Amino acid sequence: MSRPTSRYPTRPKSAGRHTGQWVLGLRDTGAFIGRAGSHLPERAGWPGLEIGWTLHPDHWGHGYATEAGRAAVDWCFANHDVDKLVSVILPENTASQAVACLLVFVLSEARTLPHFPQQPHGIWRLARPVTDNDPSAFGQQAISHAVEGHDAGELPDALAIERHLQEVCLGRAIDAGGEPD
Repeated sequence: MSRPTSRYPTRPKSAGRHTGQWVLGLRDTGAFIGRAGSHLPERAGWPGLEIGWTLHPDHWGHGYATEAGRAAVDWCFANHDVDKLVSVILPENTASQAVACLLVFVLSEARTLPHFPQQPHGIWRLARPVTDNDPSAFGQQAISHAVEGHDAGELPDALAIERHLQEVCLGRAIDAGGEPD
């Protein structure tokens, strides 16, 4: 299998913040397959330094997004003095949710962003590991506490979205009491 390569494109607006997207290309052909990296827009309500990825659909399912996302996580923790990273993902984007799970991001909230008021986004967080053996200091507890004690019919929209994302991440249904089957 051909692994992607990464290189920094020119990014004058974000260079001062040490963020930007890498171009992803196949090593053997150099063909452009997508981009990945970090993003820190100057927008009200933005949750923090974001890790993101986007690939052409022909290259989904090969682990490229996970590999590039992991490289971006490692680079950001090595080069930014932040306690956590985020990934902002729409509820219907289950492929990116799966990548976030593989990178040990944890869904922490659903938030309607001021620049995109049409739909809440899932805010996934990854805390800086305390030790090399601690892949995610943020923990699954943040999700389970959000749905605990609610019946399925009583969940507010934001909690319903979190519940859906939790189901995707855990890979199994959540019963009405908020517990995995």
